[in-house]
Amino acid sequence: MVLIKGKTSRIIVRPDAESYDFTQSAFTKDYEYHDLDLSQKMPSGTILVLIWGAFKSSTANAEFSIAPEGYSGTYKKSIRFISVADIAVNIDCLMPVFSGRKIQYRCSAVTYTYINLNIVGAIVI
Repeated sequence: MVLIKGKTSRIIVRPDAESYDFTQSAFTKDYEYHDLDLSQKMPSGTILVLIWGAFKSSTANAEFSIAPEGYSGTYKKSIRFISVADIAVNIDCLMPVFSGRKIQYRCSAVTYTYINLNIVGAIVI
């Protein structure tokens, strides 16, 4: 346990999953930010999640990015680009989560071979 802002917190490490938490069908691919609801995956009080994902497209210069819900700035995002077609790209990041247990994502409007995302762990207060 760790003390964060005077509150005791706990770290959740999820076991390796046999399937992904979110796959291609969960994502709208229009290069706009959309909410991704984590409430079925993480308990109330989650303030930070560890995300792992992979994606692949036959289109070069495709983008996949993750940001805190409602965030419109530049620096708290995790952004990955497919710079070469048909090469898989992974994303590993820590992302703040607010009371609604949602994050935002943005996908380029291209055809993806796959998009797979897992919530690997979290800090909960």
